Amino acid sequence: MTIISHSHKFIYIKTRKTASTSIQVLLGRNCGKNDILTPINPVTSNEIVLYNKLAKKHKGFISHMSAKQIKKKVGNKIWNQYFKFTFERNPWDKLVSQYHKKSKQNFENYLKILRKKNSVRIINYKLYEIRSKFAALLSSIRKSRLRRIYILISKFYHIFKIKPNLSFEQWIQSLEQNPYILPYNHPLYTIKNKVAVDFIGKFENLEEDLKYILSKLNLPMTKLTKEKSTYRTIRNDYRNYYNNETKRLIEQNFKKEIELFGYDF
Repeated sequence: MTIISHSHKFIYIKTRKTASTSIQVLLGRNCGKNDILTPINPVTSNEIVLYNKLAKKHKGFISHMSAKQIKKKVGNKIWNQYFKFTFERNPWDKLVSQYHKKSKQNFENYLKILRKKNSVRIINYKLYEIRSKFAALLSSIRKSRLRRIYILISKFYHIFKIKPNLSFEQWIQSLEQNPYILPYNHPLYTIKNKVAVDFIGKFENLEEDLKYILSKLNLPMTKLTKEKSTYRTIRNDYRNYYNNETKRLIEQNFKKEIELFGYDF
C-alpha cells in the first residue's frame, strides 16, 4: 500500500517486487494514529501483525496506488510539501523473483478463505494500462456476492497462478498474452511519463538508500526484516534463467525502466 505520514510529512509509493512489504513494516514503526496505513495481507510474520495493529482501512486508499491517484486524493498542497519516495529493481531480476513467488504461492488458499468468509472479499490486483475486459471483470467482482466471486476467480485461475510444470521460459513467453500481470512499476511513480517523486531508491542498494531516506526524514534506521522472502529459496544468479529470446522480451517490455535507471543484463 501507500503510506502517507502526516506526522513526518512523507509519502511512500509501494512498487512491486522491491522489498516493499519490508519497507512498509519499517516505516510503520514510525507512524502515528493520524497517518494513513492500510493492512498488509496475507499476514506472514509477527512484524506484520504489529504493523496491522496500527493500520486500518482508509476509503480510497489501496495497494500500489500510482502517483497520479495519490496526488488527486491528498491534494496539491500535501503532495507538493511532503517528501515522496519509492523503490525500483532490475527488471530481469524482478521477473525471476516474480516467477518464484507465483510458482510457490498456493492460490487455492485464497479460494478457501473466500468460501469461509461471510462478506464480499475484494481482490486488489489492478495494473495501469489494463485491458478494458479485465477492468470490467474487476468491477463485476467488486459488486458480486461471495459465491459469484468464487466462480469468477476460479475461471481466471490461470492468470494468478503458474502451473507447477511451467518453466521460466514458458512463463516469460506467456506474459505476452497476459501483460497485465507484469510487475511493471513505471506508471506508479510517474505522471504523464515524467518522474513525479523526489527520490527513487534501488533494490540493489536497498539499505543504503533507506538510510538516506530516513536520515532526510530524521527517523531512526531500525531492523529491516525480510518479509515474504521465502518464495525464492535458491538465490541463483538471475542471468542463469534467461536465454537470448527471454532476455529480449524483458528488455522490450521494461524499456522505460531500463532507460531511466541505466539497468543492463
